[in-house]
Amino acid sequence: MSSLASPGSQPVDGCAQGPKVTVIMIFLDAARFIEEAIQSVLAQTEGSWELVLVDDGSSDGGTAIAQNHAARLPGRVRYFDHAGHANLGMSASRNAGLAVARGEYIAFLDADDVYLPERLARHRELLDAHPHVDVVQSRLEDWYSWRADGGARPDALEYPLPVPLCTAIKPPGLLALMLDTNGATCPGVCSITIRREVMLRLGGYEVAFRSTYEDQVMLAKLYLSCVVYVIDEVLARYRLHDASSLHQAKSSGEYTPGRPHAARRKYLEWLDGYIGQQGVRDPAVHAGLDALLWPFRHPRLWKLRQFPREGWRLLRNLVSRVVPPFLLRRLVEWRGRQKLAAALRRVQRSGERNLGGGG
Repeated sequence: MSSLASPGSQPVDGCAQGPKVTVIMIFLDAARFIEEAIQSVLAQTEGSWELVLVDDGSSDGGTAIAQNHAARLPGRVRYFDHAGHANLGMSASRNAGLAVARGEYIAFLDADDVYLPERLARHRELLDAHPHVDVVQSRLEDWYSWRADGGARPDALEYPLPVPLCTAIKPPGLLALMLDTNGATCPGVCSITIRREVMLRLGGYEVAFRSTYEDQVMLAKLYLSCVVYVIDEVLARYRLHDASSLHQAKSSGEYTPGRPHAARRKYLEWLDGYIGQQGVRDPAVHAGLDALLWPFRHPRLWKLRQFPREGWRLLRNLVSRVVPPFLLRRLVEWRGRQKLAAALRRVQRSGERNLGGGG
């Protein structure tokens, strides 16, 4: 068992200068899925990588699975846990992986998701080819068919961002878009690769966010100051299941989509303070953040505005009972694309900098 305070120094097999990419996989009681996630890293066409497995206090067989891979592939796969096998949360665990990473680039993969074989190679190629780019971002597939029964819904590709693709997007355009779409344009953590020096400069993840919103907090930091290269390629699969951290947050009431709640307020107030500290003056960013904070600043007015929305919700439920599922799904997808395109137009009109190429 390795301590997080003592990163190894041995070179990765076949990589005398160390790995090009470090994949950080954090996990907590992930015995059900972690083997498949690890195998998807082992199957990468990219040859210069290391896998850092950070155990956030597991009490199931996931610990043994991770340790066995580290023993079988020393130098290539490394296992760490917190002092006393403690549970410190997702942000602290990702930071722990970052602290021992040796790669020039940092990629993340949660223990219940999988990479497609070209994932690391495509991101590494783009970062090598564009030295002014800080982050590469691709798409993923919402994965339901992993279930033995095929899942309740068909697999679905994540919407492509309504931005110029295969180009470098200047900051803070993607942050303004993320705020304007209420987080709908947030990529999964398995879809981004970042230069390690950038992650270190930004201070990594915010440990105050143990689970909910930890990804949006980090994305906000990246989008605020980084050049992001966006590609329209699906390179990972995001597993939908009842034991996921997002599902658990919804079940516990910690996360309630579309409604004000404490976790959301904590994130937005953190972001308000952060952009103030950074001296951000972009009007699109401030407009998006003000709109999201409005229900917390004016709770009574927000409740009044919910009456017509509740009426529309009831109407949608009625329509869903009479319209064939495949047609309803296509209508929802079309509406989603229209809303993203409208958000892009708003950001372009109001921002000091648009979502054009960064050179």
